[in-house]
Amino acid sequence: MIGRDFEEVMQILWVGHYAAEIVALFRHTLKTGQPYITAERSEQRADRGQIEYYEWQIHRITMPDGRFGVVCYFRDISIMVRSRMQRELLINELNHRVKNTLTTIQSVTAQTLAGAGVDRRVNEALEARLISMAGAHDILTQESWSGADINDIVARALGAFANYDRIRVEGQKIRIVPAAALAVSMAIHELATNAVKYGALSGTGKVDVTWRIEDDKGQPWLSLEWVERGGPPVVQPRRQGFGSRLIGRGLATQLGGKAEIKYEVAGVICHIRAPLAKLTRPLASEVIPC
Repeated sequence: MIGRDFEEVMQILWVGHYAAEIVALFRHTLKTGQPYITAERSEQRADRGQIEYYEWQIHRITMPDGRFGVVCYFRDISIMVRSRMQRELLINELNHRVKNTLTTIQSVTAQTLAGAGVDRRVNEALEARLISMAGAHDILTQESWSGADINDIVARALGAFANYDRIRVEGQKIRIVPAAALAVSMAIHELATNAVKYGALSGTGKVDVTWRIEDDKGQPWLSLEWVERGGPPVVQPRRQGFGSRLIGRGLATQLGGKAEIKYEVAGVICHIRAPLAKLTRPLASEVIPC
């Protein structure tokens, strides 16, 4: 670089259009004092013939003699970017395989139950639950399994019941971990299915799905409520079904909280509460593909 003009050096290092852009950026900062900052930029090196990734900044400084100069902070992040791309590739491959596995499970289950002469409604219920799991899985895939907004999870779980304009969903934006997202998705699906068969959505009733953060002895807890109204009179079931067991036992245990279903005459009410800390950070036992 010694003895060479700055623009000449850039032309050696980078392809023509990018070299000209760099020179223009330096001149702009030198003239106006406006810094240039980019967190990630990929370009092909002219001297090496390979694509590299950089994080860099340009700032104007005052020289000892009072004139202006520029200083450039330049960092090669190629290794980090390529590692991230490899991780994303592996996650996408894993997600693809999991979706194929779910599809295979649906097919095998349907054929097995049909061959065993099981009631068709059993197969339909099982298939609907698998589809609900797949829907939550799709959202988590889009977020690289880092978590998901509870509103997106609830909306997706209710997607199969989208023709019911009598469902109101309201709550603040809360990002929850994958295990919690799957648990909430399954709970909402079971409640909606029950409402369509026997509850408010079987007639002209309505459903409110709301959530908020409450204080419990100085700790924030998520409080989610499912409230049915205006449907046929509710009768306490003689036995506990799969959905009730899922919500009352499995969901409460998985989220580290409490779940209660009340069969009020006016409509079913389900109240789920869980400590926010367990919903917004991965549990020690949770395995997240990475």
